[in-house]
Amino acid sequence: MAEATIISDASVCPKSGANGYAFWAVSGRGRFCGEGSFKTAVVDTAAAEAMGAINALYCALRAGVIATGDRVLVQVDNLAVPAMLAGEMKRKRSLARYAPLRSAFDALSVRYGIQVRFRHVRGHSAQNTPRFAAQKLCDRAARRRMRQMRSRLAVSPQDSGSRSGTSPAEIT
Repeated sequence: MAEATIISDASVCPKSGANGYAFWAVSGRGRFCGEGSFKTAVVDTAAAEAMGAINALYCALRAGVIATGDRVLVQVDNLAVPAMLAGEMKRKRSLARYAPLRSAFDALSVRYGIQVRFRHVRGHSAQNTPRFAAQKLCDRAARRRMRQMRSRLAVSPQDSGSRSGTSPAEIT
């Protein structure tokens, strides 16, 4: 059992629905980063952030940075994500709205026996630490992917976006 850290971020354009995500994962087994756009519609920014974290977890597992039984610290800049993925949202309507994301997250964590905890990282902070530097890089990459998708949508409304790899969040 090893310790691993994931930092992820996502960006959504409320007008076009264009979106993007990026992540950085590290453990004693190595480092892995990735980025992409979600193939399915994103409900809101909180959902995009959760989808980004789920994709990051999945991709880090596939890359071998995270393995069965690991303890994983997921750092996100959206306060709703930990409550959403733990099923601890106060409103029943919110619980129902994000249920598919929670199911995808639970399926990964149970299947691989990983223990996940969350930490909030202040986004758009001027702090000069490795954690904030990684979050800033993820933020920039997620925005770049969202803008790329928005440009493609403006050219071709039929385009459903692109993403790197295969991920469980595409079912949501």
